[in-house]
Amino acid sequence: AAEPRADQRRRVLTPAGGAATGLRRSQGVPPAAGGIGALLAGAVAAAVIGAAVISGGGSSPSRPPTVEAAPGTPPSRDPVQLLRLAGQQVIHATQPAVRPDQFVYTETVVVRLEIHPDARTVTGEPRLVRQWLSVDGTRPGLTRERPLDRPDAGWRDDRIPACPACPGTLRGGLPTDAGAMAAYLYRPPGDDEGWHLETSDADTRALDRATVVLTVAQTAPAVQAALFAAMERIPGVRVRDGAADLAGRTGVALVWRTGTGDLELIFDPQTFRYQGMNRTLTVRPQPANATVQVPVREALQHVAVVDNSGDTA
Repeated sequence: AAEPRADQRRRVLTPAGGAATGLRRSQGVPPAAGGIGALLAGAVAAAVIGAAVISGGGSSPSRPPTVEAAPGTPPSRDPVQLLRLAGQQVIHATQPAVRPDQFVYTETVVVRLEIHPDARTVTGEPRLVRQWLSVDGTRPGLTRERPLDRPDAGWRDDRIPACPACPGTLRGGLPTDAGAMAAYLYRPPGDDEGWHLETSDADTRALDRATVVLTVAQTAPAVQAALFAAMERIPGVRVRDGAADLAGRTGVALVWRTGTGDLELIFDPQTFRYQGMNRTLTVRPQPANATVQVPVREALQHVAVVDNSGDTA
């Protein structure tokens, strides 16, 4: 894919931040073979993207405080400072205008790890994933993907059902306050997610949900700023320089170590824009007799607001 213009670049994060110790898929939600759209299939995807876009356009953001580095400490070396700088960046960046009848289009490159019930794993090839999510949930969405290095290969399409009555579309939204967002991230486990860890701890679940919010709230700066502020409360984070995303871009990463592996979120070292994620997993046998595909590397290539599913500009 062609390199997007600077004003079209947005953040990317994969749904879920860990895996494999009792990985469970919610009833009625297909496995993650279709990329982000399949992970957030049906009602969940439509509701969350609608909430993110609508709340981003209609709420007053809770701006992170201005950050000054401690003497002798570059801001990018302090995890809290990095999160706050990322929050400031999304608030001040130019965002596209969004109408309720439009779609948010994203193009990503993703590598998935296929996990079998006996803990056997297979790492997939890089895939180009295009996704269209209805802003207000009234129109069906679409996920389309193919192997990245085989442009002549056919596209695989997965439809995302419309869901105008889902909670959080035009009637509400994702939190734009740090405290409310923290409560959202730390809510008890439920079947409202595409897949999650049955045995994961509260901090791991919070990271899982944070990656989902980052993915779907790419046009909602108030939601993202609240998320970065809430993520300051997730313990065990450190900073790593020189991290590379799947597109080959280097940056500074926030790294969390959990009971299921490491998750690193990669930011541009100059602008602090979120640009990708890498994940390592500790894989164990699963209690459910199912094979799942978990994204382990991802990089965002393009974001746009379009009128119709299938449009790319």
